[in-house]
Amino acid sequence: TMGSARNQLILLGFICQGLSWDNVFMPLINLGLWIGCLQISRRGLNLGQSGDALGMMLGCVAGFFLAEQFGASKHFFIGHGLTLLQCSRLLRRLDRREKMFSLVVALGQIAVACTVILDYRFILILLATLLFLPKALIEIELERFAVASPVLARRAVRVGWKTLLAVFAVLVVTFFGTPRGLLENTLPAPSLGGGAPGNLLQDMLDPAFGGQANSGQVLLQIDGENVEYLRMYSLTVFRDGIWLAEPQPRRRGLPRPKTGRSTNLLKRSVRVKNSRYLNRNLPVDGQVVALQGKFFRNPFVTEDGNVSSASMWSTANNRYDYWIHPQQQPEGIRRSRRHLLSRPSPSSELSTWLKERTAGATNSLAAARQLEEHFSEQFTYELGSPNLNRLSALEDFVLREQRGHCERFASAMALLLRMQDVPSRVVIGFVPGQKNWFSGWYDVRFRDAHAWTEGWFGGRGWVRFDATPRSTMNLGDWQVAEFLDALDVMWYLNVVNFNSASQTSLLEVSGNTMRTTLNALKQHLPEILMALLGVILVVTWFRSERKSGSPGSAQPEAIRFAEDCYGRMLQLLASHGFTKPVHLTPHEFVADLNTLSDEARSEVQSLTRTFCQVRYGAAQDTSSMANALGRLRGILTPNKNAGSQT
Repeated sequence: TMGSARNQLILLGFICQGLSWDNVFMPLINLGLWIGCLQISRRGLNLGQSGDALGMMLGCVAGFFLAEQFGASKHFFIGHGLTLLQCSRLLRRLDRREKMFSLVVALGQIAVACTVILDYRFILILLATLLFLPKALIEIELERFAVASPVLARRAVRVGWKTLLAVFAVLVVTFFGTPRGLLENTLPAPSLGGGAPGNLLQDMLDPAFGGQANSGQVLLQIDGENVEYLRMYSLTVFRDGIWLAEPQPRRRGLPRPKTGRSTNLLKRSVRVKNSRYLNRNLPVDGQVVALQGKFFRNPFVTEDGNVSSASMWSTANNRYDYWIHPQQQPEGIRRSRRHLLSRPSPSSELSTWLKERTAGATNSLAAARQLEEHFSEQFTYELGSPNLNRLSALEDFVLREQRGHCERFASAMALLLRMQDVPSRVVIGFVPGQKNWFSGWYDVRFRDAHAWTEGWFGGRGWVRFDATPRSTMNLGDWQVAEFLDALDVMWYLNVVNFNSASQTSLLEVSGNTMRTTLNALKQHLPEILMALLGVILVVTWFRSERKSGSPGSAQPEAIRFAEDCYGRMLQLLASHGFTKPVHLTPHEFVADLNTLSDEARSEVQSLTRTFCQVRYGAAQDTSSMANALGRLRGILTPNKNAGSQT
């Protein structure tokens, strides 16, 4: 049934297996499978062990071949096979060994999922496992004695506060004291621009590729006023239909902020959930003047205005702050950068189209704005659009398809600017989403990855153009789930990335705090001792009063007495040829005593019922057991005195 703790733990395994696909559809499908199997099981359908084997095989094959089609990892195909194996077993009655194996399979699915689910969902899964697992084990144990009372189940899994406190202390000590390396999410995020999975932003962009949606998980949060486009790096070389990143020389290093820095600069604070996706680049908006952070070394600005670092790692709090100019300062370009104008030879049809779209423009900047406006209003934003012709991708997009993802619009805009002798480049980065109502910081998700164009104009420097039709893009709406997003970021920063360096830092802070606390205690030692003595006296009096009036102290004695009486009953029955087999439960043993007299069987039933109730916490009264045992002995062993008188 759905109320069975064992079936609920199996459902948790189904959901965890579905979460390996990093979407909501697979967990819902597995939930439907679980409900459907329980409904069908009421009709008595039994596929047997052959059904188990067939389900395991089909699940593995389907999980391996379908995962890639839906953009999921196929490394978990065995887990999908185990899911269908569990479905087959939900359809029939299982023996105790099979029930225990089903629990082991469910725990295996949960354990595998927790190796890739490193966000706040890990806490929910852990709590659900701690809730269902003890109940499932007790449920299986009670079934051995043919006792399925909910009261017995609740009392059997009751855990005292001392046990919970001990478990909590062990978990805290283990987390803060165990040496370990960094944990990282093994599920690769989809790449931007058709590169190989594993790194969100590639240093290569293929505009002919169809483009797919990225994950909705939060990558970082940023705090500041008027936060604009966050640039990661620039693609400046267009070769064989593909945009490539030119090796960027360092233009200048970035100093740490100085005390008393001018207030006309704008400050940004950034919290990064997982720094491995940044590939040593730091997302920034504007022209950075100063920067500080603790998870990278030697930050610098490249010739194209990108902020990078010599090396990068993860800490317990991947945070950095930077300061920018309020207004963009004009920048020059070197004569040697002629590749900023390289482009394929356009067709006559494309040249005519460009002249028509820029007609009436008074200068090159106005012409560029006309192009940007035309793309935004007349074209359509679309993910997963058909791939373009490799030999003439620009003409195919502009003259025929007129739809695509942001990389196509950025690439087309940059090439059309170069056709007008305007140096241009494609910029890869993020567009911040809405502010998180809980944290007040902007959420930047994987799906916020974006591409736009920058063109260089004399006297103006680099100017940004975003030709992507923003009105047709899914920018996301406000949801209560933003609270979970903020919790997710804090979980990653302070739990998942808590490493040995963080442990050392915590020990230093704890040591300083302890020394300060001890100094404060010394100053008020007499008052503290008096207050502590008073608390001890109150607690001692309260516990003594509670113990004197507590009826639960007799429970262990009652259990021992019940076990003794039940054991004496088994010895008595065995001496008369009624031995209890090990595999039979107490109630099953009573049902098997067909040759015993009705009077004796009634006493055995009474003793067995009282024993089970006392043993599993449903009752404490054992007074009837001694009388029943005496009556049973009298029935099975005739009175010798009475026999001699007759």
